[in-house]
Amino acid sequence: MIGLPFKDTQCGFKAFKRPAAQVVFRLQRIERWGFDPEILFIARKLGYDIREVPVTWGHDERSRMSYLKDGMKMLEEMAVIRANSVAGLYDEAIAALKDTSTMVTEPVSRVKVNPRPQANG
Repeated sequence: MIGLPFKDTQCGFKAFKRPAAQVVFRLQRIERWGFDPEILFIARKLGYDIREVPVTWGHDERSRMSYLKDGMKMLEEMAVIRANSVAGLYDEAIAALKDTSTMVTEPVSRVKVNPRPQANG
């Protein structure tokens, strides 16, 4: 729905270098289930290098999740991410960060970003 190439956007760890985190999390709009794919979407939109690496994960029996109810909420929030992108809300927020010279966080134009490799074929 939002073009992320990852096997699983929910489970696992998300690790960021400080400059990337300070930019990505300023642009985040969703705080529930859609949080994970949204920050990955934003990081990818900014051209950050994103890698999917295996981790050992332990299931917590206390975890309460309804696959139907929470799955529907996740789909709804992915649609919100898509709508925000189509409406240009992320682009506007990125432009605002670039124009801000008094921020504690480095403006986006000064943050070192690794361009995504182009797909062959």
